[in-house]
Amino acid sequence: MTGSTPTRVLFIEYARSWVAERPNLRPKTVQLYTGLVERHLAPAFDTLTVQEITEPRVRRWRKSLLDAGVGEITTAKAYRLLKAIRSNLCGIWGEAIKAAGLTRLRSCPLPGILMWSG
Repeated sequence: MTGSTPTRVLFIEYARSWVAERPNLRPKTVQLYTGLVERHLAPAFDTLTVQEITEPRVRRWRKSLLDAGVGEITTAKAYRLLKAIRSNLCGIWGEAIKAAGLTRLRSCPLPGILMWSG
């Protein structure tokens, strides 16, 4: 992913590396996050770029998990993980803008990111 623009990266590729490269996570947390990525995020988002993970798509995904019988707590954990991963992308985007000597954006260029609530 080095040198890639965040919006051109496949979301699931970024999500997997985000979990694997997260510092100071306990082994159980890595196991939980990996399971959530593989069982709940990958089936829905594996072919999409980070730019394509829109708020309406996330709402449909969340509803589909609940409709499929995934528990509310697991669905909430998967949603929070998705939100954390996307929020981290906005930080990377901001750093790239700053490194290029440009004015920092006031909002994340990923759709819906500031409108999400936990």
